[in-house]
Formats: sequence, structure tokens, C-alpha cells
Amino acid sequence: MNKQLECWKNKGIDKKKMEFLFKNSPFRISKYVIKNENVELICGWHPKRYRSSIFLIFLKKIVKVYNNLDCVIYISDSDRTFDQMSVDILNNPHYFDKFPEMRKALPLLDNLKKYFDIKNISDIYSNNFPFFCIYKNINSNNICMPDPFFFKNYKIWSRDTNESLYNKIISSNKQKKLNDKIKLAVFSGRDKYKKYNELGEKNKYVTTTPKRNMYEQLKYKFLIGTYSRWDTIYWQLLSNSITLIDEKNKYILFYYYYVKPKIHYLPYNNDNNTIDNIIEKYDDNDLYLNNISNNSTELMKKLSLENIIDDFGKLLVEYNKIYNN
Repeated sequence: MNKQLECWKNKGIDKKKMEFLFKNSPFRISKYVIKNENVELICGWHPKRYRSSIFLIFLKKIVKVYNNLDCVIYISDSDRTFDQMSVDILNNPHYFDKFPEMRKALPLLDNLKKYFDIKNISDIYSNNFPFFCIYKNINSNNICMPDPFFFKNYKIWSRDTNESLYNKIISSNKQKKLNDKIKLAVFSGRDKYKKYNELGEKNKYVTTTPKRNMYEQLKYKFLIGTYSRWDTIYWQLLSNSITLIDEKNKYILFYYYYVKPKIHYLPYNNDNNTIDNIIEKYDDNDLYLNNISNNSTELMKKLSLENIIDDFGKLLVEYNKIYNN
């Protein structure tokens, strides 16, 4: 996680400009003022959202342990990256009409134009200042933090039932071994995941139809993952199936800083390392696949909310030094 801060150690932070960018941001960004064991949440033009409160609770847990911090962090709680939203802001004249509250950002955008070249808005928020976010461009300088689903604690929470997501997957792992699973790669997602749904047309060992629930997908030996799906990528990596992740992924979640290719998952691309190539190459190598399966499951077992609180606390200690330099 901490390697996200490397680029900021020599740059430093222009606090006045960053505050101006927060107050005049067309994006939904919240400000968290951290002082010893206190954390204050300040919203921008938007009302306080559930996600903002989730981040506040998370930070309050951190400062109980790391209680010598004196800094301000700014968090975008959007499902989309700054560069994705910037395209809409610059090219979609109706972008601010999506929701009534978003119209409040229009005059702020005019203020921003007085001091910054608005054509570079993506670069300003992605690379020039250390804004925190859930989902980011892999080449940006943003600081990725865990998603709100992770903060619910998968060991006690699940999206659709009373049984925790963690327990569901651990139970499934015991019921069916990797070698007994269907020797295909599966993806199941909504139409917006066109890139992944089309993999079934390009690979004979991929199935994408019909839509399958989690338990149905867990019958398969290979699971096609993407960082854009918060709880899905978690249970895929926790399962004893082999997760396949596009090595040319442009966007990432915080998991990216923990998982390693060919150790916790198998990377693929649509050029010279297709899913068909991977399955043909490794399907009979039980020792290799079981090793990846075990590594992935054990990593996700350790990636608990408690451990993330500690890891992110250490990151904030380093950020605090940069902020106050």
C-alpha cells in the first residue's frame, strides 16, 4: 500500500491549492481533518453521503491506534476514476443535470477555470495532488483506499443473506476441490461489462451465458475477475478456484497492491496470452494451480478489516510526514 506514496515524497503538497481544488471541485470529494484522536468530516457542494460516513468510521478506528496524526486527506467516494468523470465533464453538456444536487457544482467549475486549464482537469486531480479514491487509473498518482463494502467486514457481512461472505466461500472451498471443478473459465455480469461478456465469443474455454449466481460460478475451475467489482473480486480470490485478471487492466482497486501475478492469480490478455492459451498450458498442472489457489485463499484470509486498519494506519503515518514537510 505504502508504495503509492513514493511519488509524493519529493514533490510535497501545496496545501492551499489542494484546499482550493476541494472547495471548487466538480467531483464529489469529502475532506477529513485528522488531529490526534479526532477526525472531522467536511463535505463539499454535496450533502453527506453514506460512503462518507463509512470512511469517517474507518478513520476513527485508525486514529485510536495511530493517534499522533495531524493532517488533512481528501477522498473521492465515486465508483469512477477522475479521468473517467473528466471525460463527461468536458464532453457531456448534460452531465450536471443527472441529479439536482450536481447543479451546485457548475459555478465551482467556473471558479476552477479562473486558475487552472480545465482541459487538464483529469491530470490535476489524478496526478498533481494526492487525492484519495476507491477506484483509480493504474498510472495515476491517486492514493487507493479500500472500498465501502470491505469496510462492512466480509467476515460478518454479505450483500444478500445473513451468512457472511467469508463463511460462504470457506464452506464452498471445503465442499468442492479445485481438481473436481468444471474445466472452463466463467464470467457472469451485467451488460455494462461488455469487454468481459465478449470473452465467450473469443475463447472456446470461456462461458458467459446464462447469467450465474456466485454459487453457480464457484463450480468452475477458473473465474474471470475485474477490479471494478468490489465484493466479487474478494470472493473470487478467497475461493479455491483460479482467478484470471487482465494484465492490461487500466483501472484498479486497493487489492492490486496485495495480489501478485502467477502467485495469487493468473494474468491474461487478448493478444498473445489469451484465456484459452492459459487453460491449455496449465490445466493439467495440478501442483501449480493448487499452489496459486492456496496462496490466493490464504492471502484473502489474512486481508481482514483489522489488518487493513493497521496497513492503512501505517500509510497515513507516512502521508502525515509528507503533508507536514
